[in-house]
Amino acid sequence: MNLSQTLDICYLEELIHRLSIPSRKNSFYYDQLIQSLDISRESVKSYCTWKQGSYTRNLVHSTDLYELLILCWQKGQASPIHDHQGQDCWIYVVEGRMEETLYHPTTDNGKNFILSKSDRIIYDRGDKSYLTNSNAEWHSIQPLSERAITLHLYALPIKKCRVYNLKTAQLSERHLSYS
Repeated sequence: MNLSQTLDICYLEELIHRLSIPSRKNSFYYDQLIQSLDISRESVKSYCTWKQGSYTRNLVHSTDLYELLILCWQKGQASPIHDHQGQDCWIYVVEGRMEETLYHPTTDNGKNFILSKSDRIIYDRGDKSYLTNSNAEWHSIQPLSERAITLHLYALPIKKCRVYNLKTAQLSERHLSYS
């Protein structure tokens, strides 16, 4: 019997408690936790902040082994195309509807790094996404609803990422911060 068959996590505090179990720090365990989520907006509302012009990154809990964030989105806001610097990332849609666009790196005649769209996925409340850099994918996400809330779990805290500008085909490094 796997964890997701025996446990429904309905409260953010329960997720934090489960993440803090010392002997259970691996991607398989994190994946099982995310698969068992049924967290409501009510459970995360104290971490929700909204800002005009940009989505917000709100820290819930961080250790040396993982980072848990609540991101709040308004229609028209989107993440840049980015990677996760080798970190595993799980996303759970708490509220709203999200679109994730995946990109795959290629080269232009073996010289220039370029990204091309490889997939587009729509997520509704309760849906989950998983991204790892082992498959060399990059992504961007944006809400399709007026507002959306997503929970993000990183297998290690993520302090920076690489950002790709589709118009100029330029890479840059972005240091991440909290709202």
